[in-house]
Amino acid sequence: MQNFSKGKIRHICSVLPSKKVSNFDNPFFSEKDKQKIIKQIGVETRYILDKDKNEKISELFIKAAEATLEALRWEKNTIDAIIVLTQSNEFRYPAMACYIQGKIGLRKENLIAFDVNLGCSGYVYALNIAYNYISNGLKRVLLLVGDASSETILPDNRETAFLFGDGVSCTAVEAENSKSYFCFKTLGEGYDLIIAPYKDGYMQMKGIEVFDYTIRNIPLAFENILKLANLTKEQISQFYFHQANSFVLNYLGNKLGISEKLPNNMLNFGNENSNSIPLLICDLKNQNYKNVMLMGYGVGFSVATCILEELDCTCNIIYNKLDK
Repeated sequence: MQNFSKGKIRHICSVLPSKKVSNFDNPFFSEKDKQKIIKQIGVETRYILDKDKNEKISELFIKAAEATLEALRWEKNTIDAIIVLTQSNEFRYPAMACYIQGKIGLRKENLIAFDVNLGCSGYVYALNIAYNYISNGLKRVLLLVGDASSETILPDNRETAFLFGDGVSCTAVEAENSKSYFCFKTLGEGYDLIIAPYKDGYMQMKGIEVFDYTIRNIPLAFENILKLANLTKEQISQFYFHQANSFVLNYLGNKLGISEKLPNNMLNFGNENSNSIPLLICDLKNQNYKNVMLMGYGVGFSVATCILEELDCTCNIIYNKLDK
């Protein structure tokens, strides 16, 4: 558990790849099966990298970072740290953060740049890292999160083929007075519930077991973060939960009694892994709320939760376009 008195989100820019796919067009399943799966998970369309045109996740990261700097009119030499959280690095090494630093021309001296390997809980972890640095003297931090999950998905896998989309975001965090609270839980015995081994690289997911872990652990995390912040759920103005699938979100909304304040954008984007929370915030347009809860949970098995005293930021979504 941690709490901070300094650190504030100023802007979020989410970038989606150029290729939009419809789950109704999947050729590996019957029409009856497609209708059943789509109804259950609540995903009709997703955005994925266009491999035929050599679209890369690094391009999306660069576009998100540059758009964020432009939106805030931040000079590149004022950035103190760039942190990339992804499980889709294009290289074994170097770190994606170093690659992006060079591409967008951030300063070379006294710049912190590194990667973090984490999935569905990753956005909350990334915020925690940024707030730690801000509390220790840094002024401006860029957080880049996102994944190209489609690269690990087999189109005939019932558990994953309809669910995951690709995308990234850049979140600008600045040293301003604002309270925040963080709680974490790691259940490493569930490491193989969602896993992509190096051997073949494709995602394997045990859907029923993932659901069981979720419904047993999210209510506890929910109560713990409220207790840490000394708030009730009625005092939370909005709940931004990882967009796992619509069935899970509906269950949690009813179980926790927060359905009216638990947004869901699964229909058009699917599960965006670490990018799901920032994309959700961007999809709901510019944000100005007091006391918001962010909850990430999934691959690991990992749970990360935070409450921000305020979410007062600008945001936008960019749909990447490739030359024909």
